[in-house]
Amino acid sequence: MQHVYAAHGGLTSVSLIHHPEQKSAIVTEVVTLPRFRGRGWASELLREVCSEADREGVELVLKVETSPGGLTEAELLAWYQRHGFTPVSADPEGLTLRRRPGSR
Repeated sequence: MQHVYAAHGGLTSVSLIHHPEQKSAIVTEVVTLPRFRGRGWASELLREVCSEADREGVELVLKVETSPGGLTEAELLAWYQRHGFTPVSADPEGLTLRRRPGSR
């Protein structure tokens, strides 16, 4: 099941695919339109998603992906780690992170 969380009139969004039978969700996208970045909106929305995942006992998994004009891979890693994500594996397609329920 696909879920999209949006804030600030859709200028920031977090998309994920939830697999309830596995108690996990794959975060497919965290986006803020370029001219609205740096305002903390993505952090605010990701905290909300993480809180809901904690309440439901759902693990979050994602691949770190950079985008033109966005944060570097190292900056993204640090940002996700502030939200409780930890590295799981690295491969040619990128770094995979996981956040277990209740992580801080």
